Amino acid sequence: MKIKNKTSQGWQELYPETLAKNVKLLNGQNLEEFKEEVENRLPDDVPLWEGNNLMLEDQIIKPSKKLSDCNQGWVLRWQNANDGVVTNSNLNYMYVPKVHLTSSGTGVKGIMGGISQRIISKYVYVRDGEIEGHSINIEEDNAKLSLTGVFEY
Repeated sequence: MKIKNKTSQGWQELYPETLAKNVKLLNGQNLEEFKEEVENRLPDDVPLWEGNNLMLEDQIIKPSKKLSDCNQGWVLRWQNANDGVVTNSNLNYMYVPKVHLTSSGTGVKGIMGGISQRIISKYVYVRDGEIEGHSINIEEDNAKLSLTGVFEY
């Protein structure tokens, strides 16, 4: 909606500073405060970690933001890998929610699809500040996906 004001030189558009500060929600916040809160909840698109890792036993990566500090959790991006060379195809995503930290274990298993209808299993230990690999990740077709990124969601 445009608001115009008649002046001696004609019509000019008015731009109100904001009405959002005048709108109160039931929780006592005004609309402007709510907007800032929601915008601050959205994660950055910046990767918390990037690389090329099959996540073998004793291999550990440390994302730049702890799982407990994320809005909802981590997204692990896996990509097709042949003999250690990653291709920009067959991307799979594994979600690790923050609630994982309340469980008594740390192991997380992801069942993903591979090229030519392969079923690939990845098993990692997820702790608050790190992700550690497992020996099963090199067996058979499991070596066809490499961890290439960790993101916040």
